[in-house]
Amino acid sequence: NTLKAPLGSNTAAAGSSTAASTAAAAGSSDDKSATVKFLRSFEPEAVSLEHAAWGTAEQATSDYVDVPELPPNHEIISRIAQLEHKARRSLMHRYSIAADLVSELLPGIREAAAAAPHTLSWPQQQSSRLPGDGPTAAAAAALSGLVAVAVWLRLSALRLLTWNHNYNVKPREISAALDRLGASLIEVYDAAPQLRGVVLLALSSAGRGGEGDMGQRIRDEILAIQQKNGCKGGMMEQWHQKLHNNSSPDDLVICDALLDYLASGQQQQVYWDTLAKEGIDAARLSSYDRPITHPPQTFPPETVPGLTADLIAYRRTLAAVHSGADLASAVDGVLGYDAGECKGKRVKVEPVAAVVTPRLKQLLAALLLLVQGSSSSRAAALEGSSGAPSKLSAMLHMERAVQVQALVMCARGCLVQHTAAGDQACQGRLRDVLFLDLALELTGRNALEGSLAAVKAATPSTLLGGLLALLQQPVAAAAFSALPGQAGNAALMAVCGQLQKLSQECPGLDPQSKARHALSLIGRLRSLLAALSATAAVVLQPTATAAAAALGIEGRDDPGGPVLLLAEEVVRGSAAASLSLLLAAVEPSLRRLAGVSAWSIVSRQPPTVTGVLTPTISCLSQLSQEDLNQFVTTPTILVLQRLAGDEEVPEGVIGVVITGDCPDVLSHAAVRARNCKIPVVACPSSESSVVDHVTSLSRKHVQLTISGDDVSITEIHDSSSTPAAAAAAVGDAAAPASGSSSSILKCKGTVDLNGSCVLT
Repeated sequence: NTLKAPLGSNTAAAGSSTAASTAAAAGSSDDKSATVKFLRSFEPEAVSLEHAAWGTAEQATSDYVDVPELPPNHEIISRIAQLEHKARRSLMHRYSIAADLVSELLPGIREAAAAAPHTLSWPQQQSSRLPGDGPTAAAAAALSGLVAVAVWLRLSALRLLTWNHNYNVKPREISAALDRLGASLIEVYDAAPQLRGVVLLALSSAGRGGEGDMGQRIRDEILAIQQKNGCKGGMMEQWHQKLHNNSSPDDLVICDALLDYLASGQQQQVYWDTLAKEGIDAARLSSYDRPITHPPQTFPPETVPGLTADLIAYRRTLAAVHSGADLASAVDGVLGYDAGECKGKRVKVEPVAAVVTPRLKQLLAALLLLVQGSSSSRAAALEGSSGAPSKLSAMLHMERAVQVQALVMCARGCLVQHTAAGDQACQGRLRDVLFLDLALELTGRNALEGSLAAVKAATPSTLLGGLLALLQQPVAAAAFSALPGQAGNAALMAVCGQLQKLSQECPGLDPQSKARHALSLIGRLRSLLAALSATAAVVLQPTATAAAAALGIEGRDDPGGPVLLLAEEVVRGSAAASLSLLLAAVEPSLRRLAGVSAWSIVSRQPPTVTGVLTPTISCLSQLSQEDLNQFVTTPTILVLQRLAGDEEVPEGVIGVVITGDCPDVLSHAAVRARNCKIPVVACPSSESSVVDHVTSLSRKHVQLTISGDDVSITEIHDSSSTPAAAAAAVGDAAAPASGSSSSILKCKGTVDLNGSCVLT
């Protein structure tokens, strides 16, 4: 889903159900031929920004957003902890309790939205313990309570809470509870669209659910599959018992693992590998109330084709209830489908008539077809023997990424006016439309992240033409989406509009000037993404930490564990994260083309530090304990060939210089560096003169200075080279000027296409 799906949905875009849903979306073979023809003639077009703006312009245009920490709602957290013994019985209980809590909070949210319809956002919040019954106090309690419920659902989705314990529950009861929870969350979305980030977090952490016989099909179809294919014993029978009594999102992963197992010629290791990718092992399988202790049996060869087809169809049923980010299932939910009869019961989903247009159907059918054929034989044949993409292969990968992104954003553009208008405009089916939007976002993100190696391999001359088109779509995707605490998208919309202008014919601008303009926009995007990440952290993390403590979650104090990294993981699973990765991939080549400094700046505070420059180290894992001990006693500037992004900056390190690929601005290491005021700069290894200069200063006392977009590293010879003086220099650089009211310069700037800059 849009917030890092932990339940197997990352495989949905290219999963086993794609072929079946492609056929459903495209219809007959004639329709499929028309879809192929449409796809061949489709040209990426400018993203329509109409209806996409949300929030207030005054709150969203600043690149620097100072959002205070949102205090946890301890009253709601305490209630959740008290109800956990009931919630752990089954997912039906958990979702029902969550629905009740959201319904209780809804009046407070409506009151706050009515009192301040254009300013209901996080900076106005106060502690719910403050006296007063006015709208602000009610908003604080209701909004922080909603965050608590969303975080609780997220902790459950991460498998940190028990899903089932000594309780048998029918799938249709889970589906109905999900349906009620979704309906409550949609009421919040309608009442206060500014809270869409929190609502989407809660929705994507649960699932779509459904009324009527939707959940019952989970029980009925597995029986039909067993009877039809003669597989009633062993693992299939154990899975059948689990499905009947405590179905969960894990079943979608198990179904995928079985399909991969059959496709591999029934190799057991493939089954276990697919499960492991989604965090499921033999211990978890055996921990269910109805345990699965056997590996899949060996099926007769003549049974495999029919069983595969039946499991593909069954996956569609599982995804319809348990998954919110499965593209094929989300398309079904909006375009409608007829699953036929099973055990005398029929499931037929009507299309959302107000939303479905011929254009949307065409776009979705083309997208499903393109995703299905993502691993084309032609592209594979062009790969070098080393696995590194050739120049021609890089161009093809970039072209496909642009095409997928364009299809995704055209489809999302068809949806945005309906999601902005609310549930009534979607005929009471806003939830289905939102889940389709989430699935489209995930599909675009997967395509983009899959093309990053190709983008890095492209030369500047190849890059500039496709880069501006490639950048537009992810920027628009981030603008169309929402993170918890985000006040609006005006700044992202402004950058997207400027990129559109820059990609057009601009008389008087040569490629070098265009590259410089693109770099200025990349710099602004980095600031915006860092601000969004910081906002999500102060909104979610205090509640996550408090809720985990109240619930007694094991490993909650682990610095690298899922609790303390919850807010970071939510951000890294968003459209903003893939955009950040793209910026890190394209910036070095753009800098070469623009003829400017080769340095990329990930963290720029403080702008000057002084310490001992280490020899070049390949990565942090190569450091010995002796090295780490030395860093504590001597201010150290660390030189690395690579910073993967998930490491912790060692204690005592006051600056980091990377002579290789730049980490993305939303990586864990980058976030920690900014929080701890540690400058991080990167220069590509291809800049041999810069790398040689850095290498020549190894083990010397140096001063690292960041000035604008440039970085200088110079040796110092005076008394300030002592460790004590170096440490004092770091402290002086980090402290605000005497008498200063703020250590942050807040400003807005515009750059027009004629090259002039206005700073206010």
